[in-house]
Amino acid sequence: MQLTESRQKALDKARKLFSMASGNLLYQKWRQSAISSFDFFDGVGQYHPEILKKLHERNQSPIVVNKVRSMINQASGLEINTRGKIAFKPQSNSEEEAQLTKAMTHYGFAVQKQQGFSFKGSLRCRDALICGIGWSRMYPYRNQVMYDYTHPLNIIFDADDFTPQLTNMRHLIYMRWLSPDEIKEE
Repeated sequence: MQLTESRQKALDKARKLFSMASGNLLYQKWRQSAISSFDFFDGVGQYHPEILKKLHERNQSPIVVNKVRSMINQASGLEINTRGKIAFKPQSNSEEEAQLTKAMTHYGFAVQKQQGFSFKGSLRCRDALICGIGWSRMYPYRNQVMYDYTHPLNIIFDADDFTPQLTNMRHLIYMRWLSPDEIKEE
């Protein structure tokens, strides 16, 4: 398929950015650590291969008491029990502004309920406890407000941003699969 000049230029720029971001040594180190952390959460990889070999030679099964998962689940429970909802407050004593913020609050509650904010927020919190970063995103799609949980390994972030909330990132790559129909729509 032949791309227009502007689309080819955009594709080349995206490839260059992807290569630079995914090749960042700090990002690669974080990614390996995150994979290892998720393995520990799942109870995988908690024994060194040499120890597993010795156990196998003695016909012993490795026993894993996964304290990591229970601790993270406990912390997630605290997050769930202290969770609030997004609401809006008027910034003046204007009756019109009070009515508008009340309507915005009701709309916000409806979006939160429809999009499963609580569940997806818990997944994001769990990921942050496991690997240090949790992601979600809000975006417009077909005249709706959408809210999605995103697994941290599907994000390539600017690892050179050392701010606590990653507020000075120069780039952020969100990776996901697109169906052929979705690609045609774009």
